[in-house]
Amino acid sequence: MPLLSPTVFEGTVSICSPKTTKESLINLVTPWIQKQGKHWPSEITASVIIDNISLIYFAHWVVSGQGEASWSGSVGVYHQVPDRCNRCNGRGYYTPFYETKEQRCPDCGGTGRGFRQEIFWNSQSGYVNAEVTGRLTQNYDGELHCGSRDVTAPAKPFDKASVTSYTVYQPQNTTGLDGIDRARVEVIEQLQTDANIMAGRMGDRVRDLVLANIQVTGLKARTWLYPIWLGTYQYDDEELIIQVDGITGEVWADIPKAVKDLRNQEFWGKAAFITIVVIIVIVALLTSHR
Repeated sequence: MPLLSPTVFEGTVSICSPKTTKESLINLVTPWIQKQGKHWPSEITASVIIDNISLIYFAHWVVSGQGEASWSGSVGVYHQVPDRCNRCNGRGYYTPFYETKEQRCPDCGGTGRGFRQEIFWNSQSGYVNAEVTGRLTQNYDGELHCGSRDVTAPAKPFDKASVTSYTVYQPQNTTGLDGIDRARVEVIEQLQTDANIMAGRMGDRVRDLVLANIQVTGLKARTWLYPIWLGTYQYDDEELIIQVDGITGEVWADIPKAVKDLRNQEFWGKAAFITIVVIIVIVALLTSHR
């Protein structure tokens, strides 16, 4: 896992101070273990899981901007079209699976007639504008599983005099121009989303919607460093990942394969039992109607 100094970033950089310490993690990981159920190995304690954990900062872009565009696309509206009844296949009578005699179809009242749904497409167009304000977007490869980042967490300007205090996970980009490009992408994606919503209000389905004459202004971007406790623990020759959000305290960890196997065995055992019970009930119902 490549780790860097925060000094690699250009432009404005802010950093969030963690609300958790390594010592306090045991109070977060212990309840997480208790939720894992009876198959969790007793030897994997909270102390074992957090033994090899470090505070790592993950880079995000905080972006803003405005945009406007025209759009065009196809909007579909559903209509009911006369057809034969689906339940009785147009016969007017059918035999329920639990009966041996035909009865009048309750869907069509014995007429054999019904309806099917068709969609009719028509071309539509319009104009859309959108604004993105302080949107958070990740600036690193991979995925964090420990909940969602707390976008309200207070952040302070990065102090280069304290550079030795911070370690940053490898970012995708580090220059200010990269951040502006990300802001542009976010604004255009918001325009696309809003245009789809606008077109969706005109009918039931939307397809082939495209934007044109796109104008984007007021683009801004800054780097936001967020603390995550990241580490690994060992079990049965597996290296398993542990993540803890340094602000919210949300815990996520890989589950050992041995635990997953035991859970699957228990699940399929219960599923097999329920299936047998259902089959017995159905057989009893069919027998009682003969």
